[in-house]
Amino acid sequence: MGLHGEWGYGAALLDIDGDLDLDLFLASQAWDPAQPTQACLYRNESVPGRPHFQPIEDHCGWHGQPVHSAFATDINND
Repeated sequence: MGLHGEWGYGAALLDIDGDLDLDLFLASQAWDPAQPTQACLYRNESVPGRPHFQPIEDHCGWHGQPVHSAFATDINND
């Protein structure tokens, strides 16, 4: 494996919009804008028995450097 990727993906579950449904952030191994697998934040629009995560355009796509991992925390329990 080289230092240009091949590290796999990271993920974090977090509630970004306060609706108590866990949204999803997927980190990516993409190391340049030409690759289709950039990191993305997805809003949870699932209903019981039918999972559905919608990409949030402002938080998807190339941002100048690869993102290989993810984590989330809620420091004020909101």
